[in-house]
Amino acid sequence: MSEQSASSDRIPVVFCVDIEPDEFFVDRANPKPWVGFEFCRGFLEGFRTRFEKATGQPVHFNWFVRLDPQVAIAYGNAAWAVERYAPFFEACRSKGDEIGIHVHTYNWSKAEDGWIDDCGNEEWTAHCLQSSFDSFKQVFGDQPRCLRFGSYWLSTAAVNQAEKLGIEFDLSIEPGLDAGNWGPGQKPTETGVIPNYFRVPRVPYAPSRRDFKKRHRVGDTRQITMMPLTSGHRSLGWSLRDVRRRLGRIRRNGFSARLQEEPLSMWRVWSGKDHYGAMLDRAIALQERPYLAFATRSDMNVRRQAYDGCLNALLEHPAASRFVFCNPRDAMRYLSTHIPQ
Repeated sequence: MSEQSASSDRIPVVFCVDIEPDEFFVDRANPKPWVGFEFCRGFLEGFRTRFEKATGQPVHFNWFVRLDPQVAIAYGNAAWAVERYAPFFEACRSKGDEIGIHVHTYNWSKAEDGWIDDCGNEEWTAHCLQSSFDSFKQVFGDQPRCLRFGSYWLSTAAVNQAEKLGIEFDLSIEPGLDAGNWGPGQKPTETGVIPNYFRVPRVPYAPSRRDFKKRHRVGDTRQITMMPLTSGHRSLGWSLRDVRRRLGRIRRNGFSARLQEEPLSMWRVWSGKDHYGAMLDRAIALQERPYLAFATRSDMNVRRQAYDGCLNALLEHPAASRFVFCNPRDAMRYLSTHIPQ
């Protein structure tokens, strides 16, 4: 097999980890160490070794660290995690891992005497992104290439701002997701709207300047690429209830994306005919040129059973020898001749 054909047979895997506090409601008076992350880094290092054996290739993860105002307010320093866990970040960079920024738009409300997700305040969201970007440059000496916003929020203004800053890839989009009612009481209340991700492309794309969920116009050059996470579908029969579900898939996602309507989230326990291996099979089969992209929170200790099951399914998948765990830029090198522009 030629080097080119071997390369085209590879399946890029962009594995993202959001490094952040365990709690959404961080206690300003007594901020805690990031225990979940302290577990996560060792847990994934074990899987790195196993994935390298299964793929026969070096494994590179993508770490997205919180450097936003909530961290600055609660911990006294936006770069608290980078400084506290400096040896970890140095080791990751030496291994060729990607480090990007994970931005939440949490703000302290005096009126509420607590945290709110101030995503409806465009001035504040712009500040959260800008300050995270600046903190990254200060502690790492160069600028981040990759970005993930938190709590499923994203906006066209934020994407356009990220591009101006020099961000090359955004990995916030989870196709098929409607998180508008997610987490009431579990996370700060939003001041704005959390978008759904039904009618979005299922492959990397350059976004429209007017609507980040759509492709850019022909002739409009963009420097930022949206890399949607992997989605698939659950198995359905042909009962009246299942037929209604099938029609609902089409109504929400459109006919062409009807079978890519559920994010393959690793924090969930997948079982039965919809076990994670089967979901991976369906997701890969639906793509003309397959790639996989996943995002996890660093509090893996809370849902270890779910993560164990999903990571082992990925490790034991029949196509595992074709997987290449890489950063978004390298993934696009594999996909560039196959992804429509």
